[in-house]
Formats: sequence, structure tokens, C-alpha cells
Amino acid sequence: MSRLTLWLLPFFCVSLLLGAQPKWTHYKEFILKKDEKAKIILIDRLHLIRDEFEFSWTLYDNTNLVVHTKFRNYPRQIVLSLRRGLEMYHQPILGFIKDPLRDSVDLYLDFKEYRHYDGTVVLDSYIMDQASRVEIEYIPDR
Repeated sequence: MSRLTLWLLPFFCVSLLLGAQPKWTHYKEFILKKDEKAKIILIDRLHLIRDEFEFSWTLYDNTNLVVHTKFRNYPRQIVLSLRRGLEMYHQPILGFIKDPLRDSVDLYLDFKEYRHYDGTVVLDSYIMDQASRVEIEYIPDR
């Protein structure tokens, strides 16, 4: 290896370890029983359009979770897993206007755990809305 590579390697490793975590603008933890529906209501402040992101789960098999979502009347069935890299679902809400990193609104649904003692699932929802384009309501809000 060249001397330049050996000199830059520690800086690269430190920058990976100290990388910045995303700063989520909205966070909510949902604890759902089987077939229990949850909704995230998003209201666009500019156009006053109300959208609902609805989700529930139906099947868990020790690793994988079958989740049913519905956004803008388009149903989906997704499989989330406890395995690394397969636990999160991304749903774009609003596209960007000028700056793709700041203006877009994205929703992420993260599968945390299955609780065997009461048969519930813990799902976290994260919303990235740095430009404050939407208002958020949660159902159930507990």
C-alpha cells in the first residue's frame, strides 16, 4: 500500500465511527396486536391535502413480520424482518421542490421486536420533514 493510503486510513475509519445519525423530525412508537390498525395522518400545509398511512400486521414467524400498509388508497403487503438491513420500510410522502435533501418528506416504519408474553409487535415510525411541510396526527395516540 502506498504511504498516502496508510496515512488516510485512520481518518477514514474515525469518520465512519463518528458519522452523524439522522435527526428525525417526528417519532412515534406503536405497540400493536394482531390485525389492529394504526394510522399516521399527514396534512400538507401548502395545499391542505390530507393523506393517511394505515398499517397493521397479520403474521409473525420468529424472524419475519407480514405488514399490510395502505397509502393513497394503494394497498401493499410487505415483509419486515429482525435480520439486519431488512427491518425498515421506506415510504416517500412528498417529493422535493428545490433541494432533495431538505424538501422531501419521507416516512420510515421500523420493526423493533415481537413480544411473546402478550403477542404484540413494536413498530417505530420515523418521519423526516426538515422543511416542516406536513402536520402529523397519530391514531392510536397512546
